[in-house]
Amino acid sequence: MKKPSEKSTLLENQFECSSTNASTARVEFKVYKRRWYVLFVFTAEAFIYNLAWNTWGPIQEPSKVAFGWTDFNVLLLTSWAAIALLVASVPLTWLMDSKGSY
Repeated sequence: MKKPSEKSTLLENQFECSSTNASTARVEFKVYKRRWYVLFVFTAEAFIYNLAWNTWGPIQEPSKVAFGWTDFNVLLLTSWAAIALLVASVPLTWLMDSKGSY
C-alpha cells in the first residue's frame, strides 16, 4: 500500500447524495506538520498548568500553618492563572482580530 504524503487526502471516498440531480463533490483535506507542533505546544502548556495547580494540594495545610493563610488565600493563589486568562482573553482576542493581520 502506498504511504500517504503530507498533502494527500485523508478520505478517499466521495460524498454521495441519494438524489439523481445531485453531483458528486470531491472534498480534499490537507495535513500540515505544523498541526503537530501546535498540538505539542498546547499539550505542554496544559501539562505545565496542571503541575502548577496541583502543587498546592499536598502542601495546603503546611502553607496555612507556616504563612498564616486561610483556605481562601490558598484557593486564590492557585486560581490566579485561570483568573488572568479570563481577564486577558477578551482584549487579546480583539487585539489579534483587529491588529493581527499581515
